[in-house]
Amino acid sequence: MRTFMTKSRSSAMLVAGFLLSAFTAHALDADGWDIDALDTARQVNYLTRVEKDVILELNKVRTNPAKYAELYIKPRLAWFNGTGDGNGYKAPGQSGTIVTVEGPAAVQECIADLSTRESAQILVLREGLFKAARDHTRDTGAKGIVGHTGSDSSTISGRMNRYGQWGGTMGENISYGASDGREIVIQLLIDDNVPNRGHRTNNMDKSFGCMGVSIGSHTRYETMCVIDFAGQYISTNNTAEQQEEEKRVTARFEVRNDPDAKNWDIGKLDTAKDMSWLTGIEKDLMLELNKFRSDPQKYARLYLNPNHAAYRALLLASPVALLSLERGLCLASTDNNGGLGDRIKRYGVWRSGSVSSSAISGPYQNGREIVMDLLVSYSERVLDSGNKHIGFSVRFHNEYGLRCNFIFAATYTSNP
Repeated sequence: MRTFMTKSRSSAMLVAGFLLSAFTAHALDADGWDIDALDTARQVNYLTRVEKDVILELNKVRTNPAKYAELYIKPRLAWFNGTGDGNGYKAPGQSGTIVTVEGPAAVQECIADLSTRESAQILVLREGLFKAARDHTRDTGAKGIVGHTGSDSSTISGRMNRYGQWGGTMGENISYGASDGREIVIQLLIDDNVPNRGHRTNNMDKSFGCMGVSIGSHTRYETMCVIDFAGQYISTNNTAEQQEEEKRVTARFEVRNDPDAKNWDIGKLDTAKDMSWLTGIEKDLMLELNKFRSDPQKYARLYLNPNHAAYRALLLASPVALLSLERGLCLASTDNNGGLGDRIKRYGVWRSGSVSSSAISGPYQNGREIVMDLLVSYSERVLDSGNKHIGFSVRFHNEYGLRCNFIFAATYTSNP
């Protein structure tokens, strides 16, 4: 059995978003899962039971990867029965033996990986993404096509854009032959015979916050499941209530029309306005950082309460040169693989001088609120004239609202 994937990261401006609330206390199921929090699509009337199960299983593994591996993936090691070269397995109640390529080695590797992974935010359903996934299921399933390109040459992005607008990142997983929600998710996590484990990467990607899923028949493999992911998504042609729910925090991700433009040389300070790979709130954040660096005293008088922790120090601070925003450092700020030095070198060249990282989280509504919180603990770092380059990312956090990661560097050149 083979699965296929494609993942695409957008250079498009983020156009919409959603806000996940913090976990609240609920009764737990027999395995200790907070089903009320994780079963985000159970009341939706246009999904089948198994499609809802896929979303639930994905949210289980995203919120506690190690637990999921221990409960549901580790037992599979006992299913391998020595058929052929030892790579065949037969689950309890299964009528036939499934022969894999990698055998139990892939299962063991998956368990080890999930056991050390951090949790990711809960996924919520978007009707437009469901419709995009359903289009591909109906089209390719009936024709026995395998892969992400439709019979009409449609692409993942194109299908998503039929029913709304996606922002940030997007991707698609497709499985063939499985018809149970847990089995679908586990097959994509193990990713037998997929060297880069791309399906697992999609399933666990922290930048994804919403999804759509469709399960249908396939003339070659009997069943298929298409899962479409996006960082953010606003569906069109929904009910007024659904549109309102998806749009209620859109302002958080749009570039703010600065009411204080009269106080600042926006043409000089808004250095990120044409960087289409940034989200709206990230462009806003860069503008606020440049305001602060160009005149910290004015910034304090205009925006900070005298009781703010940094207020008095800023009234004595001198202007410093504007920061250079580096895409390589922005990419490194979203990368959790390796230490800071390894991550920044992965996306560019750091020649000498200092490099440091900072992180803050909170229910921020715009770039200014982020900067004000950043100044509480890191004002000296933001005002350090030796820090000439910066990269950052603003991502959803399932408890605090937004998570903001920053990297400052004395020297840096992003890869082309």
